[in-house]
Amino acid sequence: MLKTVQTFLKIAVVMGLLVGCQSMTGQSTGDYVDDASVTAAVKTKLANQQPTSLSRVEVETVKGVVHLMGVAKTEEDKAEAGRLTKQVKGVKRVDNDLKVQSP
Repeated sequence: MLKTVQTFLKIAVVMGLLVGCQSMTGQSTGDYVDDASVTAAVKTKLANQQPTSLSRVEVETVKGVVHLMGVAKTEEDKAEAGRLTKQVKGVKRVDNDLKVQSP
């Protein structure tokens, strides 16, 4: 009986957290998970580039819109980051706000 109550309480806490996430971000739990998957896929794709000139790129995804922030070494690297990001499944739009590093 005690294990049943503990399990119920754990489920209630998780459900409360999930509802809290939705109310704070305006996203459903499914949207949040989808966006996290897109962000992870974009980060992986950018990190796998050789040379790793895109290692200083921050990625944030909200409802399929990916926001790239940080520094690229060249204009070509900035464009490449945007192009690679568009290839990721689930990306609806890319906001490429990378700054090109000054020489």
